[in-house]
Amino acid sequence: MDVLKDAAPCLDHCHIACGADRRFPSGDDEELCRKFLGALRAAEYRGRRSVEGVTSRFEKDAAESLNVLKRLKESEGLM
Repeated sequence: MDVLKDAAPCLDHCHIACGADRRFPSGDDEELCRKFLGALRAAEYRGRRSVEGVTSRFEKDAAESLNVLKRLKESEGLM
């Protein structure tokens, strides 16, 4: 995640997806999301962020990802 500090000034938008299969972040990925979003915050990144992922259960997976991100925003001010 250290590379984000140097790259942040060059970024306008970033995506978060998990695993080699680029799936929607889930509760199991909360720590990884915390580290990624924390690194963006530490780098003073102010651009857009979005979730992307491969899924065959869009509504379920998208809702779970949203809940993970809401928890991180509420508990740690990330996002």
